[in-house]
Amino acid sequence: MSLAPLGGLSLSRFAGPRFDAGPVFGMPAGVRFDGVERWLWWGQDVTGEDCVATLGGRPVIFATGAECQAAFPTLTLASGKRDDDFDPVPVDLGPAQIWVRGERLAVPVESVLNLWNLAIDVAYSTGRPFPQRSRRHDRCYDKLMAHHSPYLFGVDEYHPIWSPSELTLLRQTLARATHVLRSALS
Repeated sequence: MSLAPLGGLSLSRFAGPRFDAGPVFGMPAGVRFDGVERWLWWGQDVTGEDCVATLGGRPVIFATGAECQAAFPTLTLASGKRDDDFDPVPVDLGPAQIWVRGERLAVPVESVLNLWNLAIDVAYSTGRPFPQRSRRHDRCYDKLMAHHSPYLFGVDEYHPIWSPSELTLLRQTLARATHVLRSALS
């Protein structure tokens, strides 16, 4: 099995999992972005921030979840995951990308939340700018989270209703998120 991630960063020359920065313990996280499936090592760093493993300031990218897990077996086992439990499914960011381009009317809430969250984690991990915090941003993000995890907001279910200004802000934020991921993952 090759431990060579995509994007020219090869881990095969190292004796074990090495990276400049990243999760203390983590798990493979798969994404379908720009029509390509990629896998990242994702988790929390020593400060408790969600992040991805980086090498040379760029995310360490794998073609499959199995390759990603094989590169970090000790960290996977230490996090309580067993090898036979491994069966992750990549999240599809395509619906959010289609919506950002204006090719879809309804907001694909799950895909939009996944795109926003991954951009936060990748920007944090790589030092790329991703301005996405303000009262207006927080209101949009809270609506996405309330749909995803309504119990956190004390309701059984939540279906966002967006104002025109929120839709504009959401589209701008996701365009920046797409740029963060495209520049980091290419």
